[in-house]
Amino acid sequence: MMNYHSYKDVIIRYFSFSKFELRAFIISVLIFAFIENFDRWGESVFDATVGLQNLLLSIVVVASALFVHHAGQRLAGLYYGFRVEQQLWWHGLLLGLIGVIVTNGWLKLFFGSGTLIYVLETHRLGKHRYGANLLDFSRVCLWGVLANVFFAAVVKTLQLWTPLPLNPVAVDRIFFFNLYFAVLNLIPIPPLDGSRILFASRLLYAFVMSALAGYLVLVYFFGVFSFFYSFAIGIGCALLFYILLERGWEK
Repeated sequence: MMNYHSYKDVIIRYFSFSKFELRAFIISVLIFAFIENFDRWGESVFDATVGLQNLLLSIVVVASALFVHHAGQRLAGLYYGFRVEQQLWWHGLLLGLIGVIVTNGWLKLFFGSGTLIYVLETHRLGKHRYGANLLDFSRVCLWGVLANVFFAAVVKTLQLWTPLPLNPVAVDRIFFFNLYFAVLNLIPIPPLDGSRILFASRLLYAFVMSALAGYLVLVYFFGVFSFFYSFAIGIGCALLFYILLERGWEK
């Protein structure tokens, strides 16, 4: 296990984004903000002022979610002894643009990047499996998803339980975008995070996906904000998956 001083050192050395990654980040934010704000240019008639205000909010919402997602993966990767790099996924961005335009804002897909990891040799010395492997890769990707979920929960908790003058519209958009973005990234299509998790462990994927989907259903339809219930849903679905499918594949 990496000690505090070693972990602090690798963060200082390797956490920063490269110029290529910063450019990819800006491109993703602008396209995602366009998609997220596609149907927010007025209620019944086009209103440029309202649309631009919503667009600025969309940029803040999207940028914060993307940064949290990538930062979670980078921090996890450095802890496990890997340098993490985000690469732009042009096909995903194009699919999102086509989807939102063709459906007039009904279908909003936020596919924009894939994650790669590189071994930091001196920080992997002594590891049982020295090189990059599927299990470590899945852990790194998973922490990006979890970071979005935790960030959404923290923002919502601050609104509900503190006297801070937070804009409820902004909080709701941050909350739901982060959860929706986390679910989309769990779709098992390369190079999305879900493909890395599924290839490493089908059982883990079943648990994570069902727990997150359960949390979204509880919040959206019942107004229940509970990690405990979503965790229970994930455990139950993972057990069903193991009993009905996984054991059959193992035979």
